[in-house]
Amino acid sequence: MKSRNKKNKRVLKGQVYSIAVVLITIPLLLFIAFYITSTQTIKFGTTEKTVSDQINHIEKNIQRDFVQALEISGRRAVLSAVNIVITNGTFLDNSTEAIIELMENGTFEGNESFLMINNSLKDWQAKILNLIRQFRLSVNFSGTFVKNSNGYNTNHTSFLSVNISDQLGIARISRASEKSNLVSLIGIEDPTYALHTAGRVVRLIDTYPHPYLAMSIVRGSAASGNCTGDVTFNAGSPDSTKILVTTNGGGVSGFRGVVAETTDLPSVSCYSVGAANAVQLINNTINYGNYTTVYLDQSTNYTWSLPINEAINKKYYIHFDGPGGPDFLKRLEGDLNESVNGLESFVNIPELQDAELPIKQDQTTVDYLYFADTSNIGKAVRSLPSWFRMNETIAGRYNLTLLLE
Repeated sequence: MKSRNKKNKRVLKGQVYSIAVVLITIPLLLFIAFYITSTQTIKFGTTEKTVSDQINHIEKNIQRDFVQALEISGRRAVLSAVNIVITNGTFLDNSTEAIIELMENGTFEGNESFLMINNSLKDWQAKILNLIRQFRLSVNFSGTFVKNSNGYNTNHTSFLSVNISDQLGIARISRASEKSNLVSLIGIEDPTYALHTAGRVVRLIDTYPHPYLAMSIVRGSAASGNCTGDVTFNAGSPDSTKILVTTNGGGVSGFRGVVAETTDLPSVSCYSVGAANAVQLINNTINYGNYTTVYLDQSTNYTWSLPINEAINKKYYIHFDGPGGPDFLKRLEGDLNESVNGLESFVNIPELQDAELPIKQDQTTVDYLYFADTSNIGKAVRSLPSWFRMNETIAGRYNLTLLLE
């Protein structure tokens, strides 16, 4: 729990509201006072227009500030909800209702949340009213709503009404509008892992950085062996850790593997030859995916790019536009059913073993399937860690069907 608290402290930041309203209000008061005492030289119509413009500016600043307040109170509320789940050891009955209560009132089931102190929408409302006492002002919010956005963010919406006028009755603005803001989930702890591992495994939401998960790049006419390595296009610098990609690999040695466009055989045990246009296709894939490692698979005779390995080893979360893992709001409720625009990651079996947790043998290692009460047996996947498992349905989603054992 100490490590979790330290991580939360790094994530939590104090709420800072915009001072734009104050900066506008002070010169406005001075401006009005000046024109009231100087009516012999300035026409009233000019004063009326200026006061109206300035009050309109204040109202717009309140609107903008409320959008910022939605983001700040929203993220704090999500953090508070996670803390409540982990501290109590039980999932929420309704995550959206809990987050809305935290955002609006700073409470959960009527009890104050210390993470929400001075960070609720009611706190924001009080601060705005306190800053602009010199005007007739009312600021109210209602209809707060929270929903999943794109897996990595939640969308927080509320209806804001602002009524403002000067004390002399020169100008008045009354406006109501719906405001929304995205709240990033990056760096927030996933309660799914905490509650399914008795708090021994901590997993923070982190974005998968590559545009694809698995791609078969080019297929040769003949192949031998399976091997993985970073790509090099320089045949003149042999490196036993790298895969050489070249037009003609005949007689080439000193590399872990060779991919060649001609059918001439290299002097290495792992190769794929007769791979048309291999140099250009592999180079384009590296530039597109920002991933330099390839895998030569004898069974399919394809050269593969598999950045999914980084998702496994670096514990990234993956988002699918269509059906996928449960979104974060579902995870707060312990709901492991699939959702649209959700998130999924991979359980790291060695990490569970290090935490002395029981292992589900051959269970698919996609997190929501691994932690489910039902059995979801999967198969090994060539080139991925030996403990990794994926069933045929999920493998299709990840473009890994051809690599299933």
